[in-house]
Amino acid sequence: MQTSTPQNAKRRVDVATQGLTKTRCLITNVECDTATDYAHVLARTVEGQAVMNNLEFSWRKIRKTQNIDTRCNIFRLSGKFHRLFDTNKWLLLPEPCIIDKYMRALPYVANFPDIEETRYNYTLVAHPGMKHVPIHRRNEELVTSSLTYKKFVYPFEQFPIIVSHVHPRFVICDAGRKLQDPFKIMAFAKGDEGELYKKLADVSKIYEMWANVTPEPYFYQPRNEPNAQLVNARPGRESRADVSYAESPLPPPNPPPSSTVQERGQPSGSVPDGTPDERECTSYVIDDDAKLRVDDVAPKRCTIENTDKCNALDYAHVLARSTKDQTLTSLEYSWGMNYKSLNVDTRRNIFRLSKTFHRLFDGKAWLLLPEKRIIDQYFRVRGNPAEFPLIDDEKYYYTLHVNNLMQDCPIHVQRDEPPTLADGEEEEHDGGDANEDDGEEGLENEEFSDDEDEDSDGNIDFDKEDAFITHTYPFHQFPIIESHIHPRFVIYDAGKKLSSGSAALSFFEVHFDLKVTLKKIARLFRSWTVVRSRDDFLKAGRLRDKPEDNWPDDQTEPRRLPTLTGKRVFSPLEGDGSPKPSKRPKSGGDQDCAWLDDATLGELDPHRSPQKAWQDKIVSIKTWVGQVPLDAIDPMLLPVDIGVTDKIVCHTPDQYGLDSEDMDSVLSA
Repeated sequence: MQTSTPQNAKRRVDVATQGLTKTRCLITNVECDTATDYAHVLARTVEGQAVMNNLEFSWRKIRKTQNIDTRCNIFRLSGKFHRLFDTNKWLLLPEPCIIDKYMRALPYVANFPDIEETRYNYTLVAHPGMKHVPIHRRNEELVTSSLTYKKFVYPFEQFPIIVSHVHPRFVICDAGRKLQDPFKIMAFAKGDEGELYKKLADVSKIYEMWANVTPEPYFYQPRNEPNAQLVNARPGRESRADVSYAESPLPPPNPPPSSTVQERGQPSGSVPDGTPDERECTSYVIDDDAKLRVDDVAPKRCTIENTDKCNALDYAHVLARSTKDQTLTSLEYSWGMNYKSLNVDTRRNIFRLSKTFHRLFDGKAWLLLPEKRIIDQYFRVRGNPAEFPLIDDEKYYYTLHVNNLMQDCPIHVQRDEPPTLADGEEEEHDGGDANEDDGEEGLENEEFSDDEDEDSDGNIDFDKEDAFITHTYPFHQFPIIESHIHPRFVIYDAGKKLSSGSAALSFFEVHFDLKVTLKKIARLFRSWTVVRSRDDFLKAGRLRDKPEDNWPDDQTEPRRLPTLTGKRVFSPLEGDGSPKPSKRPKSGGDQDCAWLDDATLGELDPHRSPQKAWQDKIVSIKTWVGQVPLDAIDPMLLPVDIGVTDKIVCHTPDQYGLDSEDMDSVLSA
């Protein structure tokens, strides 16, 4: 999505769903404003395409009068299932009677049926890519507990009928775009050419006729006579004007003041405060190299749910990429780092989260706390960067803490144990004699399987009753979280969420027994974010023109280079805003760097022999000696390679009242 859903469109959806799903997710039936989206059935991007004219003509609409932001085209979905919907992993199928009505009307536009109801029934149809994605649906009649949620697994044959206000013509368009060839139809039909396959094929035919019809010439003629329907027209639709028109003849309330393109759910003209998603053509896209560094040290699973990559996972930043430059400078000073050496794309700052919990994390609904011993280590030296502790472990342990925004959001944690075979049951093997007797049937099933998400990272059998452990608010029994992310970033994020606002107050109310620890985190955040300038680094001797390559892994790989304006910018690499790395070989390869001693450096650098190291040390000593007054030097204490002559040469002649001739005589002596 290039723009957010207008507020007046959201209000219309809320009114239409008041007696149905309210503000709950259509799939999980969970109500949480922070984690649910207003999702379009027929994507907004279609509005600027030529196919929109064909759809309007097929639906007997006046040209440029169909509003994509109509309440009949928007429903509520959690962030996770919104992502899966947009990536063609599932669709809705209308009732057979409605599909038959549209089929009988083809190919004549004049016969288009007028179907106007307040609610419609739909069936969930999933792609094989949903094989490893369970659905935990809430029973709203029960009090919230672990028994409130019922688990459904692919192919979701027992999933209940979905009742929604969205109109079937938009649902058919979405499904038709996902069923554009027989292979996709067969995949959604699970390889069975039965009743489901026929209905999906009919939906595909209906959309094909709607999208490929040739409008009559009168459709493009301007209409001069007054017409109430023209109030809903969107002038300049091809130019994507960001204006949402009401569905009634009245003008919309409080229309947006400008046509600024904005991200979903973000106010116009602002930078998202949370961790950015993958956004094309912006500097907020995570570099592929950064993702690989994370994959090298962490499993490709959600840190909270322990679900795999099929479940709409994001690479989430703990310290947001959109953090202001001044804040990064303050953190660098407080953490004992060099000026402009903090890299937010370090693997120590990125972890994997499902789309829903990524949204909740950015919405200040939950945070992580390190072990008490680590918090105390940082707290004892707060305000003294020179003693900032170097904590460098491969794994760290965190506890989950939430506020009241998570009251209606359960966490279904997948177990790690592989499935155990029942007595007498033989293990199935990939290949071998499994499909030897199936002939073409085995090949056909393989052909229509999902080759992109077929592999699962150690998924257990979803049909097992104990495959998932359900945790509910306030999550006091949630297990300890093991992660590679560094406590410094975690403490900064937690401190930011605990410093101000109603969300901070809610954290203290829910976890009153941790009041002392939470106060320490908030005080650490305030001490770390005291405004610092370039002069502070200069006085501390930590101002560098170029970033060093052998910075400790604990303090992240310094890959953000300073610019002429003093601002942090990202290099224009294709597909990412990742800073340009130094040309010098890093001690840690493609990963973050670590301290190396002189002996190791001598082994890695063929040009750094022991003699060369000694020569470099002599040069360093000479530089230091040149800054000491002559009368403060005892010649007997100088190294053998440095004499009084070297000391005198290090000073300029006029510094001691000597002209050039006097200096020559001294040197001769």
